[in-house]
Amino acid sequence: MDLKLFRNVLIVVIILVSLALLSTNLVLAAGDDDKEGVLHLLELSGKAAKYDIENIGDDKDINMASVIGRIIKIFLSLLGAIFIVLMIYGGYEWMMARGNTEQIDKARETIKNAIIGLVIVVGAYAISYFVLYYFTQNYFQSGATGF
Repeated sequence: MDLKLFRNVLIVVIILVSLALLSTNLVLAAGDDDKEGVLHLLELSGKAAKYDIENIGDDKDINMASVIGRIIKIFLSLLGAIFIVLMIYGGYEWMMARGNTEQIDKARETIKNAIIGLVIVVGAYAISYFVLYYFTQNYFQSGATGF
C-alpha cells in the first residue's frame, strides 16, 4: 500500500473514531426517565472523590495543614501555568527560526529548561504532599488539639 494512501486512510479513521467517541448521543444516552438515576450516580461519584457540595464555604474544616496545602496548590498551579507558557514560547521560537541554527538552539534550550522546571515542580509537589501527609497523620494520631 502506498504510504500516502495509508496516511490518508489513517487520518480518516482517526477522525471517524474521534467523532464517534465525542458524539453527544453517546454521552447523553440517559433519557428523561433516567435523570434521577444519573443524578444519583453523579452524587455517588462526587462523594467517592470526597467532594462535599453541601459544605462548600464552611469554615469548620480550616486548620493549619489545609491552609498550607491550599497555598502550595496555588503556587504549584502558577508554576504549571508558567511551564505551559514557556513551552508555547519555545515552540513558537523554533517554528519561527526558519532554519537558523542559533534560534533553534535557543528554542531547544527554552524547551529543555521548561521540562527541567516541570520535573522540579512535580518533585516539589510530591515532597510537599508526602511531608504534609506524614505530619498531619502523626499530628492527628497523637491526639494533639492545636499547633
